[in-house]
Amino acid sequence: MNFNLVDVLVVILIAVSVFTGIKRGFIMSLFNLVGIILAFFISKEYYHIIMNFLIENTKLETSVNEFISEKIAKVIEEFGSNITMNDLFKGFDKLPFDIRMMFNDMIASGDGSGIVSNTSSIADQVTNMIMIFISFTIALLFTFLIIFVIANVLNTIVKMPVLNLANKLLGGVFGALKTAVILYLVFALATPFIMFSDKDNTFT
Repeated sequence: MNFNLVDVLVVILIAVSVFTGIKRGFIMSLFNLVGIILAFFISKEYYHIIMNFLIENTKLETSVNEFISEKIAKVIEEFGSNITMNDLFKGFDKLPFDIRMMFNDMIASGDGSGIVSNTSSIADQVTNMIMIFISFTIALLFTFLIIFVIANVLNTIVKMPVLNLANKLLGGVFGALKTAVILYLVFALATPFIMFSDKDNTFT
């Protein structure tokens, strides 16, 4: 049986994945794969709880709103009625790009009169966007931490003599399957390009 370089690399990658999976165990291997994904969806569903807590128990929303209002006022004062959306963005150059771009959806018309007349509305909506961003980030980190603690507790439990071997073996199998799926997807995506390249390099 002849092996080419690709076959050798596949065998090496799967062997490394099996070894890593055995070392980590099934619980931690599973956590490394789905932990952040699970944390994201949980945070997306429940971030509003943290947002309501911050609004009701802290002055964060008020501080953010005052900061945004002051920035808008300064930009309008600088550019006057000739202000454009690009001018307004310059006043918020330190905010995340996605939040700045939300201005496009907040104001239907991009002229200065629309911006000036909607100053309060813009400040409120930008404040809400920032509060959502902060709340979601906190929820994501908090949820991920909880999942991490649970995974470590379960990993400690399965280190008992009766379960440790099964945990390690399942970890090895999980690692091999994960790598096999990734390699399959890579080859599936690459095959059309390889076939096209072979046709281009064939002279008849």
